[in-house]
Amino acid sequence: MFVSGVMFSIVIIQIAFSASRASPAVGVAPLADEKQITKSVVIADVGRAAHLCTGDIWVVYNDQSQILVQSSTTTVVYVSPDGRREK
Repeated sequence: MFVSGVMFSIVIIQIAFSASRASPAVGVAPLADEKQITKSVVIADVGRAAHLCTGDIWVVYNDQSQILVQSSTTTVVYVSPDGRREK
């Protein structure tokens, strides 16, 4: 019984950690490299926003769509949950 409780807790922790990462869905190419994240915050009922070392802002929404606001240009890139990319 104790082992089951421990295993259950580990699974819940892993699910919570995975859900909080700034990664898009499997099969959808991320707009930014996670290694460039300097700060990130989970926004309740929205997703995760990250500030990159380049100055860019990357948001991965709960539906796995993404938006990247580039600081060096006036470019905003959006990727829908199905991987469709728009500028």
